[in-house]
Amino acid sequence: MLNGKLFPKIFYSLCLLVILCIPSFADDVDDQALSAALSFTATIDDGNFQAAYWMGSPLLQLMTSAEQWIDKADRTQRILGKVLEREVKKLRTATSPAHFPDDEYRMIYFESRAERKAKAAEVILLHRVDGLWRVCDYSIR
Repeated sequence: MLNGKLFPKIFYSLCLLVILCIPSFADDVDDQALSAALSFTATIDDGNFQAAYWMGSPLLQLMTSAEQWIDKADRTQRILGKVLEREVKKLRTATSPAHFPDDEYRMIYFESRAERKAKAAEVILLHRVDGLWRVCDYSIR
């Protein structure tokens, strides 16, 4: 049996450990979402629009057909050129984005520079599918 003085110390130590681990877990989740977004954008940067479409979330594939998505991505890249640089400006949690069912999402805003667009904005919405973050919406303006 724990003596009366030891129990509070153990209890407070465990509480502190839990409090310190919560931000770390959130950071891990955000890092995973960011990694998925960067992998997706690298695939687009390489001009492999079909692979990007199929690595996306089933929600992306329900929103538009492969042909439409690939055509739009190809046309956008021909107009703006390839993205040369991107910097994360904001990463936030969303639970009810427009046109998507309520759930947990990550929205990532990049400030980007393309061959024919000095200042562009890329917005990526990710959704967790089977434990993995996958892109369900992508736009560049």
